[in-house]
Amino acid sequence: MTLRLAEVELEDVRRFSGRWRVGPFAPGLNLLAAPNEAGKSTLLEAIRSAILLPHRAQGEEARRLRPLAGGIPTVTLVLADGAGLWRIRKRFAGTAGRAEVVAPDGRSWAGDEAEEEIRRLFGLPPPAAGRGPPARGVWGALWVEQGASLVQPALDRAAQDTLRGVLEAEIDTVTGVRGAARLRAAIARELLAFQTPAGRSSAGRLREVEDRLAALAEEERDLRARRDRAEKALARLAELRARRSARLAERPDMQAEEAVAQAQAGLDALRRAADRRGSLEREAADAARLRDAAAQAWARREHDIARAEAAARQAERLAGNARDAAAAAEVATNRRLALDAAWTAVEAREASRQAEALAEGMRRLRAAEAAAAAAPPAGAASSTLATASILAVIAALLAILAALAQVPPQAGWFGAALALLAAAALGLRAILRARAAARAAEEARRRLGDAKAALALLAPGEAPEQALAAALARAEEARNRAAELRAEAAARGLAIPNEVSPAERDRARAQAEEMERAALRARAEADQAEKAAAEATRNLAEERARDADEALRQRLQRAEEDLLRAARERDANPAPTAEEVAAAEAELHRCEADRKRIADEERRLAVDLAAAETEIRTLEAEGLDDRLAALAEECEQLERERRALERERDGLRLLDRILAEEEERAKAEWVAPVARAVGPWLAKVLGAEAVEIDQGLGVVTIRRSGRAERVEILSAGTQEQIAVLVRLAFADLLERQGKPAPVILDDALVFSDDARIARMFDVLTEAAKTLQIILLTCREDLFRRLPAHALAFERLS
Repeated sequence: MTLRLAEVELEDVRRFSGRWRVGPFAPGLNLLAAPNEAGKSTLLEAIRSAILLPHRAQGEEARRLRPLAGGIPTVTLVLADGAGLWRIRKRFAGTAGRAEVVAPDGRSWAGDEAEEEIRRLFGLPPPAAGRGPPARGVWGALWVEQGASLVQPALDRAAQDTLRGVLEAEIDTVTGVRGAARLRAAIARELLAFQTPAGRSSAGRLREVEDRLAALAEEERDLRARRDRAEKALARLAELRARRSARLAERPDMQAEEAVAQAQAGLDALRRAADRRGSLEREAADAARLRDAAAQAWARREHDIARAEAAARQAERLAGNARDAAAAAEVATNRRLALDAAWTAVEAREASRQAEALAEGMRRLRAAEAAAAAAPPAGAASSTLATASILAVIAALLAILAALAQVPPQAGWFGAALALLAAAALGLRAILRARAAARAAEEARRRLGDAKAALALLAPGEAPEQALAAALARAEEARNRAAELRAEAAARGLAIPNEVSPAERDRARAQAEEMERAALRARAEADQAEKAAAEATRNLAEERARDADEALRQRLQRAEEDLLRAARERDANPAPTAEEVAAAEAELHRCEADRKRIADEERRLAVDLAAAETEIRTLEAEGLDDRLAALAEECEQLERERRALERERDGLRLLDRILAEEEERAKAEWVAPVARAVGPWLAKVLGAEAVEIDQGLGVVTIRRSGRAERVEILSAGTQEQIAVLVRLAFADLLERQGKPAPVILDDALVFSDDARIARMFDVLTEAAKTLQIILLTCREDLFRRLPAHALAFERLS
């Protein structure tokens, strides 16, 4: 079947949002030139996925198809052959994905059946178990993905099988060795009757014979061992009967019983001595505890006596301290009283002075208020002064007019002037009197304000009358308090100083308070010590009432005598040493072990005799010699059959080895068609005189100017050109055997110089006469020289 690519439709594939189409493709050379990121590599990835990727795939290859804008990737391929158009459509939606194949005659397949039909169309193997990548087949080997143009095609198993069939067809025309693989497969199936698939162990009838021979050999070894055991059992039985007769004569069991009884008696005597010693030690310990208790009781009594005496001494000392503190407190209190009396007199005088000052302030306030009341208000005084001035001016004018009217004409200007001066003097006197009245009113108001300010300083925040009454009351109270303190000081015969400072008075008060507190503390300590002494004396009396001192001393003496007697008796009965007890126990254990050993030997001897007699009877009943003879005859028959089977197996192995050598020789001949296909193109592009192809059908070396050059040391541009030419050679071989496949090159030949790329264009043009070649490039100016069918991305929706 001849298939070529006719059209590709993409829907929501990576950068393609919506439906896009590329095509139709020409049978020969096709060129899709577009800028970077236009989607050329996406187009190749979509074609590869539609053929190779299962529609329910969920791995990384399926995720790479997902569009940036969202949607479900869908790819449709239209392929042409002699019968018409094939349509392959895959929708990659994970487990909900769909696949559909429609043949030219209208037949269709869906789901897994569609995947099976795609594998049949492109010669792909069934999907491998696990999560590995899908097989690419020969179509995938002919495609150069972006960035992989330097690498020669990697042939997977499917591609190798396809090319192998093509090369065998080529070789058939020359060597006639086609079918060697099928013959080796038949031999391998025959060998399965003799050995495992790996050939490391036997199988079938040969394995059965070998297993039976091994079982018979094991059985023979067992029978011979049983016969040897029977002979040894007879000798053993005779030995055991002789030993039993000797023991019956010696009776070692009775001797062992006597030794055990003697050892037990010795150990019991040592244990009784140890028990006696333990009892005496307990009695001595009890006596020691009683002596310690009596000693502790007497020590407690001595301690109580000492504590009562010490408490009495402490109470007496603290009572003296309390008396001394009370005397010091009395002195300090008298001094405080004298100073308080002096200070109270000072306070009384100060209170009297404050009351007098308030009374004087009140008198001045009343006088100022009376003067201020007689004077006009401040605004009225100003108005009066202005009115007086105006009236004075009017009066002066009237006086001038009157004077002028009374001046006789004969007086002249001098008389008129005198009249004017007299009138002006009258107005001036009126103005001066008004100003003097205003100044007097202002002075009365100032004095009233000063009197109020003085009272505010003497009685801040209080009415003057209330402040005066309070000052008089304080003065009276201070005089009464001073009289009381002078009377108390006089009663105590104390001298009252005339002057005292507040600091001196405060120090005396603080000292008196401290002395009083010290006296109270001393008195409390003395009382507490007196109580403690009384309690200690009372407790001692109660203890003596229960146990007198003499009774405690006698009890201690008796306890010491009892302890001395118990110690003498304990020392008179020494305990056996640990070594003696251990030796007696060891002797007893040894005697008991001997007794047990002798009893065990008696039992074992009886058991061994019974077992030997039973074994001999059993072996005699088995007929070992007859069974050994029958087994030897069967082994001989099986050995003859095994040798015959091994000869047949070895013959098949020899035939397989000869065929394998012949197949290796044929493989060496398979590379010749590849060399013949790629050689002319390498000569045209690189000037290669010869080429070496390895078993993987890759170019290893080329020969130029008589020198062999390995491909891996050549430049990147040369390696890229070789990789493209090898793919063209594979496609040419497939085409000649009626299995054409398109060659797709994505941004290939990017490392070629101008001369090389021109020669590569010639090769591509020539190869496109029989092959479908699709070039994807971003270098439109460079590739436009090719006589190629132009392709473009067409948006459908």
